[in-house]
Amino acid sequence: MNKAMWRTLAAFGAALWLLSGAAPAAVEPIAVLEARVRQSPYDYQARQQLAQACRRAGEYGEAFREAAWLAWLAPQKYAQSPEGARYLLDRRARDRARDARNAAARLPVAAVEARRALADSCFDGTVTQQTERLRAETERAIQEAEADAAGESALGPVDRMALAHMYLVLDHILALGEERGGNAFHRARLRALRRAASHVTAVSEALPKAPGAHRTLAVIRARLAELEDSQEMWKLATAECKQASRLDPDDASLGEMMWTLALRTGDWTEAKHWERVTVQAEE
Repeated sequence: MNKAMWRTLAAFGAALWLLSGAAPAAVEPIAVLEARVRQSPYDYQARQQLAQACRRAGEYGEAFREAAWLAWLAPQKYAQSPEGARYLLDRRARDRARDARNAAARLPVAAVEARRALADSCFDGTVTQQTERLRAETERAIQEAEADAAGESALGPVDRMALAHMYLVLDHILALGEERGGNAFHRARLRALRRAASHVTAVSEALPKAPGAHRTLAVIRARLAELEDSQEMWKLATAECKQASRLDPDDASLGEMMWTLALRTGDWTEAKHWERVTVQAEE
């Protein structure tokens, strides 16, 4: 029996498992886990197990994609797990995903590599000298990613988050050269952030209970608020951060972000509240 036929039979078995409430004796784990996350996209434990199962089965593209889902959309407990962000940082995992025969991880890999290139320049202390090169490489990577995405009938959440993260990397790079580049860099930052916001907004609407989308949207809107000097945008950033905190109350970094945002909007009562929350989380 070839692999495709086995996967088809296993998927059928997984459907029966969902209907009966009991796992059959011989069901391929990947198919079972895929069925679980289709039924409930917020089944984070199933996603962790699916990433592990795909890796063990040599399906490195799918494993990387599931890791990206966890890293970018799940609560921090899962986002920072070995199956999430830590897997994305593994160079060997990245290389395997890039070399995989399927295209499942093409955009997530592009996003991780763009961020890695920026981080490497920062660690080397050469980022100010490398700004133009980094900008050119990142813009080219975005163009290629957008071209790939244009071939898809409907972009999934992971691909949209990948594109958004690439635009955020571009914004970081542009911010480093904004003092020299002036208004042209300022306008380029606005375009990049607005593109990022459009992708993440679509994800937050499709997956309203995923805290990662709201957290990322809060960051994007805070950057836009700074650039536009917009009090209304600060309030929108605060609303997204508050929603992320409701969905992921154990993420202490969200409390610190809420404290900062409350200070920027001049809401002193909220600022004092989140200051207490942040201090208590650090004790």
